[in-house]
Amino acid sequence: MIDIAIYHESAFEGNSTETRPLGGTETSEIYLTRELARLGFRTAIFCDCQKPGYYRGVEFVNLKHFGDYSSTYRTKVLIVQTNPKIFLQDLNATHKVYWSTGTHTVRANQPLTDPGVRAAVDEYIFLSKWQADSFIKHFKLDRKKAFITRNGVDLSLFRDRTITRERYRLIYSSEPARGLDVLLDIFPIVKKDVPELSLYIFSDHEIYGGAKGSAYEEHRKMFEKTKQPGIFNMGNVKQSDLAKEFLKSRVMAYPCHFEETSCISAIEAQAAGVPVLSTKLAALNETVVNGVTGELISGNAASWLYKMRFAGELKKLLKDEVLWNRLSLNGIERANKVHSWAMIASEWKERFKRYI
Repeated sequence: MIDIAIYHESAFEGNSTETRPLGGTETSEIYLTRELARLGFRTAIFCDCQKPGYYRGVEFVNLKHFGDYSSTYRTKVLIVQTNPKIFLQDLNATHKVYWSTGTHTVRANQPLTDPGVRAAVDEYIFLSKWQADSFIKHFKLDRKKAFITRNGVDLSLFRDRTITRERYRLIYSSEPARGLDVLLDIFPIVKKDVPELSLYIFSDHEIYGGAKGSAYEEHRKMFEKTKQPGIFNMGNVKQSDLAKEFLKSRVMAYPCHFEETSCISAIEAQAAGVPVLSTKLAALNETVVNGVTGELISGNAASWLYKMRFAGELKKLLKDEVLWNRLSLNGIERANKVHSWAMIASEWKERFKRYI
């Protein structure tokens, strides 16, 4: 019998965080289940893994065995990711939970409009109050069934303070269509006043199942604009390497126009002491404390007024050492207090202990 199992129709392995670039949802599942295993829970992830087995106390099982397992054994807490239709099956679980890391508009979440699906779900996991509120309103969910948690990071990756930080180095590490288009308009404006400015882009669709370089193919016009002095298109890298890149950087420049539910890139930036410059939008208001760990700008990111405000705030962060130091130290402190996977796992333990 498994205490906590996660069902996720995605392809990854138990060691994928160490071996290749990985999406935020899969990353969260791996780190969280490891911490739950350390707390004594028997944990498993059913996914499209090609190398099943135990990884740091967590069992990885190929999805093709889920039906056989469910008919033979009982799972105490079954958490389903991204496919609520699964709840229409005869699931041998004490407590059935749906966990979506996306917005209520994502196609995969639309089965929640079915009263039968909603009736089969005992609880919902949300990554922010903003996400919970939007799901509850749109799908008419029972608020009492909502468990609001958040994303975390592996803090050990951000403790190397011997890495030299480059004063005029920007970093962008989100999906390209979420804000890179806007940033590429802003960058040359700021570079006119700050000639030393550089931008390192860590972004591709490879982690979402696309071929390496697929972000370039999908957003060809956008990536053509990266061919300007000071911009370096690096693609995706594994998390330990990305952490080092954050530690080299001065500002996470993210003029976001995407509804983030719990932005892992922004959490990584804060863990590395990199102030986040982004948009006052969706759950970014919860992930980044405006004026404390970063600066959030109101308005439409595509508008000229927003771009000029962003450029002004960026120049300020590059030049004002007192402001930068305050935001940097606050970000590190908050990441350690709020975004430790061990801390998040302990909250999950309290939430689900009644069923285990």
